[in-house]
Amino acid sequence: MDTTPPNTSNAGLIWANSKPTNPETLTPDAFSKWYNDVHIPDVLKTGAVTEAYRYEAIDPIEDKYHLAIYSVEDMDGLGEKLKPVPQDPAIFQNAHFDTRFYKLVQRYESKDSGKDQPSIVLSTEMTPGDVEDYDRWYRGEHLQDGSKVRGWRRTERYELLQALRVDDAPRFLVLFFLDGDEVPMEDMQKAGGSEWTKKVVGGMKQFRSAGFRRAAHHVAKI
Repeated sequence: MDTTPPNTSNAGLIWANSKPTNPETLTPDAFSKWYNDVHIPDVLKTGAVTEAYRYEAIDPIEDKYHLAIYSVEDMDGLGEKLKPVPQDPAIFQNAHFDTRFYKLVQRYESKDSGKDQPSIVLSTEMTPGDVEDYDRWYRGEHLQDGSKVRGWRRTERYELLQALRVDDAPRFLVLFFLDGDEVPMEDMQKAGGSEWTKKVVGGMKQFRSAGFRRAAHHVAKI
């Protein structure tokens, strides 16, 4: 059911997709260790975010293998709040980061959504050809269809506020959270099989979807 809180008009998230670009200088293991032990704690210290999750791509050939998602209660002034976060040249000169700020549009979740974060997230970025029809489709059909997928826990919809390093970032982001070890592809195909879905997806100007497994969880210290 739709559980978008009425008092969270400024809520949103930081979405950061990344990869090492010079593995001889910055190995994947060293990059992950820096993310977990240094960078995410530094972000949490600013007080701008309440918690952070780090994921790794299910498909090993996925271009940007790492995904970090930071929960934000108030998106106002977020850039200023994050300025104290160190930008270590040894990392940022040897890795590519696609970092974006999104505001929450809608949260649709099961009764079990409040327990620990699901093990899988499907991250879908899109720019629809018809924004109004896209919104009607999600609210009128696709959220309900997605909730029938085995292991589904929650769907979150966001709209782009700012992309820090990409000029043509898609306007909308949908995070589809699942429990389980694998994405149930047969269920996913059924959820995307309606004529309305084919019409909306077929009219997309931009569309990219990738699956990620949870690798780490961090919570801000109050």
